[in-house]
Amino acid sequence: VEVNARYLSVAALCLILSAAGSAAAQDATPFAPVVAQERAVLNAVVKNDTAAFNRALGSDFVYVDVRGPVRWELAKTTAMLMDCKTTQLSIDNPQTTRVGKDLVVLTYMSSGDQVCGGQKAPSPVHSMSVWQMRGGRWVGVAHSETPAAPKQ
Repeated sequence: VEVNARYLSVAALCLILSAAGSAAAQDATPFAPVVAQERAVLNAVVKNDTAAFNRALGSDFVYVDVRGPVRWELAKTTAMLMDCKTTQLSIDNPQTTRVGKDLVVLTYMSSGDQVCGGQKAPSPVHSMSVWQMRGGRWVGVAHSETPAAPKQ
């Protein structure tokens, strides 16, 4: 039986969140260190600064967008972003959910102006990033983007 990897990623995150039970609660105030890391990642994309992008993320990660999941290796960031031109990316209404002491799920709406491989990227999108404490610092382990429904 072939299973879509995107659904596996969502299912795995749901299992993580449900297994954490009451330990997973949305923070009244977004967890500032993780929001700052996410902003650093987006700023690096706008500046086309792959070294800063890799430093801000700190780890290979799983990336999911409309094309499906990909294992993003920091060693290949330059090649993966080579065909992209980004002039603006925002983080709107960031919300964090702590899952234990070493895992944070960040969700937000993002708008931007980005073209990759001649294709305009969807905007706005609902974004979700998962950050984990490793070696005394927060590193990105997963990121997904889902185009927002058109306003009616």
